[in-house]
Amino acid sequence: MKHRSSLVPTYRVRQGECLNSIALAHGITWQKIWNHGDNSALRDRRRDPNVLLPGDELWIPEKSTRTEVGGTEARHRFVRLQVPSKLRLRLLEFEKPLVNVPYTLDVDGKAVEGFTDQEGILECMIAPNAKTGLLRICQGSVVREVRVELGVLDPLNEPSGVVQRLGNLGYSYADVTSAVRRFQADVGLKESGKLDDATRAALRDRHQS
Repeated sequence: MKHRSSLVPTYRVRQGECLNSIALAHGITWQKIWNHGDNSALRDRRRDPNVLLPGDELWIPEKSTRTEVGGTEARHRFVRLQVPSKLRLRLLEFEKPLVNVPYTLDVDGKAVEGFTDQEGILECMIAPNAKTGLLRICQGSVVREVRVELGVLDPLNEPSGVVQRLGNLGYSYADVTSAVRRFQADVGLKESGKLDDATRAALRDRHQS
């Protein structure tokens, strides 16, 4: 039987959590958790460390100790790894990217301003345990506000994750099959309404995750 004395009890992922926020709470890097041998089954099932499902179980390794040598009269700077995290969003309108559009993103009271790039993408750094944000998009005299929920996207290989991504891309229909069929038509795939590998790959590419 495998000895687990170096590990704390299994951690169950809750809604709104991600690997970065879990790692921050335990004082270690997300790579140390994700790459641990006892999490191999979860790695095989999820593939993407950025997308976990509530109820997923993780083994959390113990924190390790490292010794640094330095002079007593000198100042020393220590940088905590993986803090903050990078948030990446792609803004589309009628399937076309919003290019060079000014935006303001307020996350937990901290506002970041910038412009989207040539693919409609914005990137900024946020706290790993951030929960919500408010995105303001300026198009001429029109300012639109979008509430951003952080840490609530389910894995693509789960039905809930498919529905979330389709909805984010504007494919909100009464049933999933109709939404999938419309998405397939727009990306040039066979309109089967089934979530085959090609459809999942196209959905991952369009959604950027």
